[in-house]
Amino acid sequence: MASPVPFRIARPDPRLGAQVGARRALRYADAASPGHDRPAVPRAASGLAWWQGALVAVQDDAEHLLRIDRASGACTALPLPPGPGGRRDFDPTRGGKRHKRDLECCVVAPDGRLLGFGSGSKPTREQVLVVGPDGAARYVDARALYRRLRRTRAFSGARLNLEGAVSRGTELWLFNRGNEPRRAGRAPLDASCALAWGALLAWLDAPSRAPLPAPATVVQYGLGSTGGARLCFSDACAALGGDALWYAATAEASADAIADGPLRGAVLGSIDPRAVRQAPLTDAAGRALALKLEGLCPDPQDARRLFAVVDADNPTQASELLELTLAGPWS
Repeated sequence: MASPVPFRIARPDPRLGAQVGARRALRYADAASPGHDRPAVPRAASGLAWWQGALVAVQDDAEHLLRIDRASGACTALPLPPGPGGRRDFDPTRGGKRHKRDLECCVVAPDGRLLGFGSGSKPTREQVLVVGPDGAARYVDARALYRRLRRTRAFSGARLNLEGAVSRGTELWLFNRGNEPRRAGRAPLDASCALAWGALLAWLDAPSRAPLPAPATVVQYGLGSTGGARLCFSDACAALGGDALWYAATAEASADAIADGPLRGAVLGSIDPRAVRQAPLTDAAGRALALKLEGLCPDPQDARRLFAVVDADNPTQASELLELTLAGPWS
């Protein structure tokens, strides 16, 4: 008989604070080169990591890796392998949404490579980006891996929709976003699962020969709701030191995992062996902010500060880099 899947409930903690400080619109530091097919502004930052001494972000509808100047928001763009039709700009106003790879999270592997994961919410989104220390980038066709994740129903629920990736020792933790209505009798799930780093990296290097990594240690979460919409994971990252991690969750009144919808609220939370706790995202005056935090990363120089990127789901509006200041007994 299978063991029951752990279910952890996030508790609001009024002692905690997650305040947005500096907000900087992202912009490209240079003019686009001919043939790079680059949007006018970085509009869809969707995953954030500290890599090679800088903040880097992936985008969900543009094939350009962003190296971000945290002081100004200026971005140096590394063109990634083009997608269908040789395109790098999948502007949703020009029909690009159905073809994009939809990178939704990124993480630094133990060997120093940067990995970006497609959401898996559609077949075109079942790819993994691998960027070496020298900047050489390639995509791995990861349909077999995503099929295995999808068939792990305690993790994927009504629909697979990867939104977070966190390195924890010998494991990679993936986070599923449960913003999907019940389908075929399956409930939407916010959940995490673990993949062994050794097995995953071996498979990414030789997907036709190496064994497929198996998901393990599935945990499900109840994150609550606000404004009539469920709070669902939008990213996660490891905390500095210890065994805790941070997560961002947003309440989006959308019809399913693919459609965008109005935001009803956002929280920052922590997961550790003792508890799952969260606090609303606020401005300096304590007013709640409904921002879609798509990427989250700790400041390596300050344990009380996190960086986040915001996607406004507007093809003409630049994504923002936020600095989040933590208050209260988070640890």
